[in-house]
Amino acid sequence: MGRLSLLQKVSTPNARPISELILRGEAAAGKLARSYGFYAAERLVAVRRAAGSPSLDTPHGRYLLLCAIRDVRTSAAMAGSLWLERFALGAERIAQKDLGPCLLKDLSMPFIDAMVMSIQDDTSDEDLEKLDVHLAQIERAF
Repeated sequence: MGRLSLLQKVSTPNARPISELILRGEAAAGKLARSYGFYAAERLVAVRRAAGSPSLDTPHGRYLLLCAIRDVRTSAAMAGSLWLERFALGAERIAQKDLGPCLLKDLSMPFIDAMVMSIQDDTSDEDLEKLDVHLAQIERAF
């Protein structure tokens, strides 16, 4: 027998009420969001490592940086970490530009620092908004 559809699952005599399933889903999402900061911090170490790598001047080194940034951006989007997603998107756009390795590293680091700040509990939205304006100016300049 194949997998049951959601409608089939909630239509059986022993099915749980939809409201209970929604509450369980919300609880699971909340747990994921609360633990996401630990995952993000770990991934940001990988981004920083890739940005500082001597292999940044090779296509493979650039690819590793881009993959690490995209991992953070996509997971931040799924976890609802809007500031982290926004700063990662800026870093991704910088990483996609045809820049020399030194300039790429210098331009990536403010975005990476902003990503780190966005997951810290003591950083206010006001500070992140100011940082966002500054990073937008950097991006426009290049």
